[in-house]
Amino acid sequence: MVRAAQPTWARGCALPGNMVTHAAASPNAVSRLNLEPDQVIFLRDRYNSNATTMSRPEQRFRISSNDYLQGELGSDIRHEYINGHVYGMVGASDAHNLIAQNITFALRQHLHGGTCQVFISDMKARIRTQQDDVFYYPDVLVSCARDDRERYFREKAKLIVEVLSENTERADREGKFAFYRQLDTLDEYVLVAQDSRRVEIYRRNQKWEPEFYTGDARFELDSVNLLLTLDQVYEDVPLENEPAQST
Repeated sequence: MVRAAQPTWARGCALPGNMVTHAAASPNAVSRLNLEPDQVIFLRDRYNSNATTMSRPEQRFRISSNDYLQGELGSDIRHEYINGHVYGMVGASDAHNLIAQNITFALRQHLHGGTCQVFISDMKARIRTQQDDVFYYPDVLVSCARDDRERYFREKAKLIVEVLSENTERADREGKFAFYRQLDTLDEYVLVAQDSRRVEIYRRNQKWEPEFYTGDARFELDSVNLLLTLDQVYEDVPLENEPAQST
């Protein structure tokens, strides 16, 4: 049995009841973490409105963004960070990964040799304002600013893509989108379904009003001047709500 490494920011925290980490994840995440009794994680499922918060508000603790970044370097589990609170992330499906890879591949081919950089899944997007300090892990992120070259995060994303899933759709549409819109450099936010052929695009120059693309449609990513088809996005992707093709 392999036990998940404990982030450095959680070590030595003297909290009531041996609370070591405050995280949020889906309810079945605990069994996958294989935690020891003294590594209890108090879970809050931010994606399920019917979820029960297991720790009282006064028991929660905040950490600094520096401690969070340092802790991520030694953690086997990725976490997102919202104003001092840390939330654990769960794994993604095969369809989720294939869609993100397909979009990343098209972007890298198109942007090769230029100033833009394309990242998939493991590069954090930081949203820092007077009120907020937030780190997310977008499925796909494009940054084109030469002065945006921190080793473990980007602060000037031009394009962000999130692949929707049952557990994350609410957060991607609401909480994340609200924070992402605070990035002055963000031109487009794209949501991609993984159970059917559907892409939604939100553009700053259209006041973030949605555009929908389904079936065999093609769409333009104006932020990077790239034309994509849904065939490219969903290449080799098994879709739950569409009949399998016969061989």
